[in-house]
Amino acid sequence: MYTLFIDTTKEQSSIKIFQGQAEIRQLTWPSEKRLGQDLLPNIIGLVKQAHLRLSDIGAVLVCPGPGSFTGSRIGVSVANSLAWSLHVGVCAADEQNLAQILEKLSDNTSFVSVVTPYYDRPASTTLRST
Repeated sequence: MYTLFIDTTKEQSSIKIFQGQAEIRQLTWPSEKRLGQDLLPNIIGLVKQAHLRLSDIGAVLVCPGPGSFTGSRIGVSVANSLAWSLHVGVCAADEQNLAQILEKLSDNTSFVSVVTPYYDRPASTTLRST
């Protein structure tokens, strides 16, 4: 089974494709102002580089945080949307527990229907003046 891992919570965003527990492709790039525009095209490009189709992805893992408000939301939103559209499971993961989760995938690990992001600081929003 092929698994897609997405992490947009750091200064360097990364996506990885695993076949079983073996990483077969990886892409890392600066998480800048274009993250929302770059993430999905980068995923599609990485899938093509691996000579796969999106429909070959059997599970989506995503790092929900902690991270910036925007970075965490973009990564989690794309992961949830991809999993839903591909009819596959989605699960929260990070670099520390990634190997354990990949190992359990073969044991029919239950997935949640939606991953929620968490942030390293409150959102920087501006209140409307009255």
